[in-house]
Amino acid sequence: MSSKDLRISEAEHKTRIEEIRGEMRRSRIGALYLTNPTRIMYTTGFSYISTERPLALVIPRDEPLFFMAPQLEYDHIRGECTLADEVYTYPDYPGKAHPIRIFARQMAERGLGSSVIATDSFDGAAGGFGYRGPSLRDLVSKARFVDGRDIVDRMRLVKSKEEIRLLRESARWCEVAHDILLENVRSGVHDALVAVRSSHEALARMLNRLGQRYVQFKIALSPVVVGFRGQVGRGSAIPHAVYSKGKSGGATSSLARQE
Repeated sequence: MSSKDLRISEAEHKTRIEEIRGEMRRSRIGALYLTNPTRIMYTTGFSYISTERPLALVIPRDEPLFFMAPQLEYDHIRGECTLADEVYTYPDYPGKAHPIRIFARQMAERGLGSSVIATDSFDGAAGGFGYRGPSLRDLVSKARFVDGRDIVDRMRLVKSKEEIRLLRESARWCEVAHDILLENVRSGVHDALVAVRSSHEALARMLNRLGQRYVQFKIALSPVVVGFRGQVGRGSAIPHAVYSKGKSGGATSSLARQE
């Protein structure tokens, strides 16, 4: 596989955006306002670490899409997402003017101040990491906000040929990781050590095979995470225990491949 084969193509992202716009036209929606990192990545291919600093992708029904983001993400967006027409930024959070107030003004300047806006966050931000702020819905009072989560989420239910190809590649590495996990399970070795050792060995093998073709999109200590719960003895009575309190002797295991 080439490096391009290990990620969704720009052509497919364009197709997804046009499908979104088709739904917007059918529902008479003026713009889709997204804050969830997974939905933004699915739509545009742009992946970032969501923090307390608000970031939003706006897809107008009939105009080019644009981002509103902290200044520190400007180069990141420009370098990773060629689909963005404009990237409007603010200095920092909280700053002198709250970012959501800046977002509200920008929406008005783009002619969306009185539109029907579908969104996955009526507050206008993903939240988290101590975020506090006014609601975008309150600040853009002339617009009508509707729940827009399903516009993207329904699309994700049906996988494209590119997605199926990547899922198969992921499954191959899951199988490799699981074999490595079984090789590392030993009586008397703690669950956490089995998991960390297996994750390291699986990652090393994957990077040796894929090299620079592999690009990690989500934050994690390892793009291959091999989870292991050696539930033995009394601990086996607790099905969702995180780790056993004693030493493992070979028991249940779980495996996760992080994209």
